[in-house]
Amino acid sequence: MRVLVFAAHKDDESIGMGGTIYKHAQRGDEVSVVFLTAGGASPGTMGLDADPAEVVEVRSKEARQACRVLGVKNIDFLDFKDQFLYLNEQTCSEVGKIIRRYRPDRIYVLHGDSAIDEIDNLDHTNTYKIVNRSVIMVMRAELLELGTEPWNTKEVFAYELPLVPMHAPTSYVDITDVMEKKLEALGKYESQVGWFGFEETVKGFNRWRWHMVWSGSQSKQESVGYAEAFRAVRMFDIL
Repeated sequence: MRVLVFAAHKDDESIGMGGTIYKHAQRGDEVSVVFLTAGGASPGTMGLDADPAEVVEVRSKEARQACRVLGVKNIDFLDFKDQFLYLNEQTCSEVGKIIRRYRPDRIYVLHGDSAIDEIDNLDHTNTYKIVNRSVIMVMRAELLELGTEPWNTKEVFAYELPLVPMHAPTSYVDITDVMEKKLEALGKYESQVGWFGFEETVKGFNRWRWHMVWSGSQSKQESVGYAEAFRAVRMFDIL
């Protein structure tokens, strides 16, 4: 299976679905990750006076290291400006070209449920809009600027982040056996996790998701488990 993961920021993939990415890679699937924004506006432990170009370089290095831990085969950096990511011709064209190049059987993208408020930012919501619009566009043979061969992605799933849980997930992946690998990948983002305490946040969130589904199950003997949640995206949801 060819799997394509879209992340608004360099760390979303590990925070949101690092365990599932690793499981895909372990079973032999070809996993590619695409980061839409550059990351220069989030210096984290580097400090607010850090050079944005240096921040981008550091965060790109961290992303490569994290993806290597998870077994990701291909990485693309689109480097759109943080907080200024919108659904438009440029963003859809770049994402569309990537979809046609990788010809994925399954796409994962951040969910688009979030309201515009102080705990979220438009990069997350607009990533969902851009990717799902591009999924439709690449099916149209007349759009030659996206690549010569149209492509129909059979499956699209949305994933979530701890600060913005999705509404009504439809699928869950038990990542208890690979949680340490997910945390190892997350730890590569030293500039980000060092100032926010992401590790404990992620562990608590994934533990909550596991208890929602498997707590008390006779088939689950673990006293503590971890899970990642997803929602199947139907075509009528994204038109």
